[in-house]
Amino acid sequence: MKKFLLLILTFSSLAVHSQKTENVWLLGYHYYPSFVPALDFYYNSPDTIAWNSPIEFFGANASVCNSSGDLQFYTNGISMFNYLNDTIANSTRFNYDSIMGPPYYLNTLPAQSVIITPYPGQNDQYCVFHLSIHFFNNMQNAQPLKFSYSIVDMNANGGTGAMTVKDQTIIADTMLYYSLQAVKHGNGRDWWAVVHRWNSDLLYKVLLTPNGVSYTTQQVGPVMKSDIAYSGQTLFSPDGSRYAILRSDTNKVYLFDFDRCTGMFTYQETLTYNNNDVVTGCSFSPDSRRFYVSSSTRLYQYDMSLTPVSPTRVKVGDWDGAGGFNPYYFEAHRLAPDGKIYITTPPSEYLHVINDPNQPDTSCNFTQHTLTLKSYHAVTVPEFPNY
Repeated sequence: MKKFLLLILTFSSLAVHSQKTENVWLLGYHYYPSFVPALDFYYNSPDTIAWNSPIEFFGANASVCNSSGDLQFYTNGISMFNYLNDTIANSTRFNYDSIMGPPYYLNTLPAQSVIITPYPGQNDQYCVFHLSIHFFNNMQNAQPLKFSYSIVDMNANGGTGAMTVKDQTIIADTMLYYSLQAVKHGNGRDWWAVVHRWNSDLLYKVLLTPNGVSYTTQQVGPVMKSDIAYSGQTLFSPDGSRYAILRSDTNKVYLFDFDRCTGMFTYQETLTYNNNDVVTGCSFSPDSRRFYVSSSTRLYQYDMSLTPVSPTRVKVGDWDGAGGFNPYYFEAHRLAPDGKIYITTPPSEYLHVINDPNQPDTSCNFTQHTLTLKSYHAVTVPEFPNY
């Protein structure tokens, strides 16, 4: 892969961070032994490879590149490896909980259980926010019961990295699956990390500054409750002013406004769908005006500049029937550094693409199974904070 294994470079300020920090995507999961599909956006258009990863990504998936676009390290929430595919020093069991020990030996976590941000004021140091999973109700249920952070210093060990702070609990509570996200503070330096409380209308808002980690809470919007049997996706708009929570269990998408300076959310409205149109993924356009929501077989677009948003819905795509017994349905979305939105089609080697997501209606140019990966089964896309 182009520049993939260059030595890690230092940089003078976090201000130089751009979307190059998202240049390398490791996708899940293994098809051939030790290989996962991957994309490198260093030259804008994605370079497709099969990456020799020691770990799999069935759910949780996070990584980070330096300011030059070279991979630093990656994790599935259980294990953590650097760009040489060596275990990050002192990272073993960094997110350990009962479900990860005998007799379970879970080797991955649900999607959106881990996310990585630069540490404010510290060159090449990163804060890893992570949820651990724990059994309760006499081993009948599993939920995230702890929200923690760890710190990785990529200056250590000759540039191959070490975990210098490990598994520090921020909040001990039952959390909602598929709700962990992070966005840069309005001051351009600090970070907000957000997670939703299970069976509640409570949001935990963690603030990361050069002085450390603190948190506040806010009750806002509808009560949300689900378990691991259901899926979802949560994200901020590229400009950080909008926040969306998609839940397949309720078949709804909840929309909020967000103030990056104060950390305050304002509930706006709920998008609802019929029982034959269960939602699977969502994304914002690069200009934050268009909002996309998919079910397995349909893709919708909304205009976020109008209020309310719901009446602006237009259908911009129907599943074309490809895939046969393994249909190429529409699943998780991710906005890429090249300004396009990629949609997974598990279990296959293809990604769907919204080529011009800023454009209205079908001018967004949605094409199906048009990016072919080097390895099969791109089930998950990596999680990145909103810069």
